[in-house]
This record gives sequence, structure tokens and C-alpha cells, in this order.
Amino acid sequence: MVVSGFEWDDDNILHIERHEFTPEEVEEVFTGDHKVRRTRQKRYIALGETLEGRLAFVVFRRLSGGLVSVITSPEDGRKGTAAVSPQVGGANEEETISCKGATPEVSI
Repeated sequence: MVVSGFEWDDDNILHIERHEFTPEEVEEVFTGDHKVRRTRQKRYIALGETLEGRLAFVVFRRLSGGLVSVITSPEDGRKGTAAVSPQVGGANEEETISCKGATPEVSI
């Protein structure tokens, strides 16, 4: 899956801010080493770290043209671990994501 950019609106920005994340931090998750799972609800979960090293999972939808629409991004913890577990969270497919042009390439 190639990510060409992120679609942000006031609602999803406010939602992730309640979890103490910024849009920039969420986008950083996609630039580093991360895993992606598809859920039964046709949503995706990316598990990775921000540049500051915060472990996060990002629940998102794929849109046309390679855009990503973030639904939520709580900091990883007991609930986050369960959400990406195939047995608990219903994730059934791992994908590799390339963020060409979405965010500057970052070395960690």
C-alpha cells in the first residue's frame, strides 16, 4: 500500500488530540518501522513509533489516490496490544506501507 498523503479534518484532529497526539506524530508512525493489519471492519491498524519513541497504533481508512484518513490514535498499552492481536482484534492481513511523497523520509 502506498500512502500519498493524509486527510485531516477538525474531527479527527480533535479526536487524536484527546489521546495526546498531533497529526505530525501520527504521520511519523508511517515513516518508521511499523506493521499494518487489516481488520474485519475494513479498517487498518498501523503499529509503530513516533520520532520521540512513543509507541502508538493508528486506526485508519484507506481512501482513493493513496490517501489515509485517521480515525484514532491512542497510545499503545494493554488495549493497543489487544487491538492488533489477530486472536483478539480480528486483524487478518499484514501489509507493507510505503509513504512516497506523504512525509519527508526520516532515519531513526
